Amino acid sequence: MLRTFVRARHPLLRFAEPFTGKLESYQFNGSKITVTDAGQRVLAGKADHVALNGINRWIGGVHLLGHRVRWRWDERLHRIVSAR
Repeated sequence: MLRTFVRARHPLLRFAEPFTGKLESYQFNGSKITVTDAGQRVLAGKADHVALNGINRWIGGVHLLGHRVRWRWDERLHRIVSAR
């Protein structure tokens, strides 16, 4: 998920110090990260990561794709729920 949040069109996280490694290799372990303004809005419930950045992910048999996806994963219920 870190890769997704750092590389997004509207990043939710950023490295506090310049990062020169490869995200694919987990060289970011031990790096300091900060929450961006967009990330703060998402955390506050004022913005939606999927609406900002889109998604292309399979969860079970459900393919979440695009910016206007109506389904979200509910961590508390451990299932997909409607976002509307």
